[in-house]
Amino acid sequence: MPETLISLTIRLPQLPYRELSPNYVRRDHTWTRIRAENTQRDTWLALLHNARDQWGGVGFDGSKKVAITITVRGAGNRMDVPNWVAHQGFKILIDCLTKPKGVKFYGLGILVDDSAKYVSGMAVKVEPMGEPETEIRIEEQQIGDSC
Repeated sequence: MPETLISLTIRLPQLPYRELSPNYVRRDHTWTRIRAENTQRDTWLALLHNARDQWGGVGFDGSKKVAITITVRGAGNRMDVPNWVAHQGFKILIDCLTKPKGVKFYGLGILVDDSAKYVSGMAVKVEPMGEPETEIRIEEQQIGDSC
């Protein structure tokens, strides 16, 4: 079992835009989807900047893998769990946590990258009740010997 070394929890008072759910993406025109993605990115970045005191400059240097858990609260029965798991807004959120690289000009650098080299797994939890909120929990893990 991996041992947690550093843990970071960021709470954002926003749910991912429903226009980016799999049910909407299929139906919308490409430019409508791209505008929604750009707006979602800008919203996540602004909320993360406002929540800077929650993470206080903590960053993960990539020397150990991290596990990411995203919890969506207060969505009611707006969308079923598999749609939240497949939600494009989460990809944009994770991209906002990584370092700017290549053509991706944005990112806060909390994570080095979101590839399997640096991220051991990602889980999405849905809690229908409560105030609308998206919580990101990042846990750096020391992987023990499996032998």
